[in-house]
Amino acid sequence: MGSFVAFSMMGLFPNPGQDVYLITPPYFEHVNITHPQTGKTARVRNVNFDPTYATNIYIQSATLDGKPYTRNWIDHSFFTEGKELILTLGRNESSWGTHVEDLPPSLGKYTGFNGTFSAKRMMGAKGARSSGGTYKAGFGVLHGDGLNA
Repeated sequence: MGSFVAFSMMGLFPNPGQDVYLITPPYFEHVNITHPQTGKTARVRNVNFDPTYATNIYIQSATLDGKPYTRNWIDHSFFTEGKELILTLGRNESSWGTHVEDLPPSLGKYTGFNGTFSAKRMMGAKGARSSGGTYKAGFGVLHGDGLNA
């Protein structure tokens, strides 16, 4: 549990079962993580960081090793290869990381952004929050059987 909190506060939300970390607004201005086997140091830095977390809580843009980066996730090579992620934060929501090609790997197929899909399909027929309802997906519509219960 402690490692999950540490990763989340660094702005890297670990996705169980994959070597994927979702990028979220961090709680620190900068963080260095040295990999115990490679000895390389990965860095997360934040431009316009607000330590009160009252403003500048939305990611506006990012660079990975000095190159523009639009994906809203990184893989484990970030740590093993000692890469540097720089996030520029701002006051308002942005379109950074919202295109289908910016989304993390999935078992299904993404077909759009902010679409709807059946709550039954997402949660399984017995676990649906509302029978026959829809759920507004923040990252698009997911097709495939990977989420069926």
